Amino acid sequence: ADDGALTAIGGGTVRIRLSGAGWRTLLMEGGVFNAEDPAFSAGCSAATIIDHVNVRLHVVDDDICHAYVPLSYSEAMIHFWKTAALSLTL
Repeated sequence: ADDGALTAIGGGTVRIRLSGAGWRTLLMEGGVFNAEDPAFSAGCSAATIIDHVNVRLHVVDDDICHAYVPLSYSEAMIHFWKTAALSLTL
């Protein structure tokens, strides 16, 4: 929805800021990593696959997670997450 930001950081990678109380639920859509595990907390990072795309995750704090995705898939991932967010109870 309106919670987040997109930042091109070079090297063919885009940082997407997922924020708000529902970022963990959103990451579970199309993902194989248990982002809802409380141990995945501030300072933790993970490499995973979401909707067939390699994604790196970094938890900033309880309400913010940065997702690093390949530039070539960034528009598709943003679309995927926007669509998923509309269908989830976050």
